[in-house]
Amino acid sequence: MAETGTARPTAWRGPVAAVILLQTAAAFILHSLPTTGPALIALHGWSESVIGYLMALAMASSIVFMLASGGAVHRFGPIRCVQVCLLVSAAGLALLPFATWTAPVATAVLIGFGYGPATPAASDILQRFSPPRHRAFIFSLKQAGVPLGGVAAGLLLPWLVTDYGWAGVTALTGAVAVAATLFAQVSRARSDLPRPSSGAPSTGRRRVRLVEPILTLRSGPGLPVLAGVGGCLAVTQGVFNAFLIAYLTIDLGLAFSVAGAVFSAMQAGGFIGRLAFGWVADRLGSGIAVVRIAAAGSIGSALVLSVAEPEWGTTILIGLGATIGIVGAGWNGVQLSEIARRSPPGAVSETAAGATTFVFAGFVCGPAGFGLALAQLGSFPAVLAGLAVVPALALALSFSVPRHTPNQGPSVFP
Repeated sequence: MAETGTARPTAWRGPVAAVILLQTAAAFILHSLPTTGPALIALHGWSESVIGYLMALAMASSIVFMLASGGAVHRFGPIRCVQVCLLVSAAGLALLPFATWTAPVATAVLIGFGYGPATPAASDILQRFSPPRHRAFIFSLKQAGVPLGGVAAGLLLPWLVTDYGWAGVTALTGAVAVAATLFAQVSRARSDLPRPSSGAPSTGRRRVRLVEPILTLRSGPGLPVLAGVGGCLAVTQGVFNAFLIAYLTIDLGLAFSVAGAVFSAMQAGGFIGRLAFGWVADRLGSGIAVVRIAAAGSIGSALVLSVAEPEWGTTILIGLGATIGIVGAGWNGVQLSEIARRSPPGAVSETAAGATTFVFAGFVCGPAGFGLALAQLGSFPAVLAGLAVVPALALALSFSVPRHTPNQGPSVFP
C-alpha cells in the first residue's frame, strides 16, 4: 500500500538512510570472503580458485533467498526481513576458520541468506519514498552502499585477520550487523507498511513462487534485455571483487596491505561511480547511455588489468583500482532504477528481484568460471584478457533496449 502525496518533503530521508545502511552492512559481510582470501588460502592450504568458488556459492545462495523472500517482505515488511537476514549472516561468518569443508560452505550459504533479500526489499521502499525527479540518483545512492561496505572490508579485515585473527573479524562483523539493525529500527514502523492479504496461496502457486519474479520481467518494455545486460556486467564486476586481491598478492607479488588498499580504492571508485552515474542518468532522463559507458569501461578495465606490473607502483595501481570501480560497479543503481521505472505499478519488488537474479547469476558465473579457467590455464593475465568479451556482449545487448515513457508508479510524492 503506497502512501499519499501528503507526506512531508523530507519524509523519504529516514527510510532511504535505513536501507543504505543495511545494504552497506550486508556488503561488508559479503566482502569478508575476498578480503580475507589470502589468509584463508594460507590457513587451509587452498588453491586461489577456492575463493572464487565460495563467492559463487554465496551469490547462488543469494539468488535462492532473494527469490524466496517476496512473501516474507510483504508479510513482515522489507526492513524487518533484511534485519533478520543480516544478523544470521553475521553469525555464520564465525564458522569460516574451522578446518572442515562444511564450515566455509555453510558460511557462504548464510552470507547469501543475508545479502539476497536486501535489493528487492530496498527497491520496494525506494520506489515508494524517493522523489521521482531524483529516483535514479537515490537508487544509485542505495547501491553505493555495496562498494562502501567493500571499502571498509578492504581497509579493516586484512589488518584484523593478520593482527587479531578470526576472533577480531567475527567481532567486528557482528558489531556492524547489530549497529545497522538498531539504526534501521528507527524507520521500520514507517517503512514496513501493512500489506493487504491475498489469502493463502494455492498449492500450485507455492510451487512456482520462486520463478514468479523472473516471469514478471515480461510485464515491462525492455526488462528481459536490461536484466541480461546487468548479468553480463556483473560477471566482470564479480571477478574483480573475488580475485583482485589474490591476483595482486599471488601473481604480482604485492604485500597484503597494498593489495587491500587497491581493493578499497576499487570499492571507493564504485561508490563514486554509482553516485555520478545516477546523477547523470537523472539529467539525461534515461539510464541506457550510462549503462553503455559502464560496459565500455569494463572492457578496458579487464584489458588494462591483464597487463598490470608491480613496477607500476602503488599510486598507479590504486588509481587503476579506483577507475575499475567507477566503470565496473557504477552501473548497478542506474540499472535498478531503469528496471523500477519500466515496471508495472505494484510490481517493483518482483521485477527488481527478477532482474537482480540475472545480476547475481553473473556474480555466480563470473568467479566460478574465472576460477575454472584459471585452474586450466594457470595464467591470471590470459584469463583477465578473455574476460573482456563479456562486457562487450553487454554493450551489444544494450542497443536492443527499446525506448520507453516511464510509469513512475506509486510514491509518497504527488
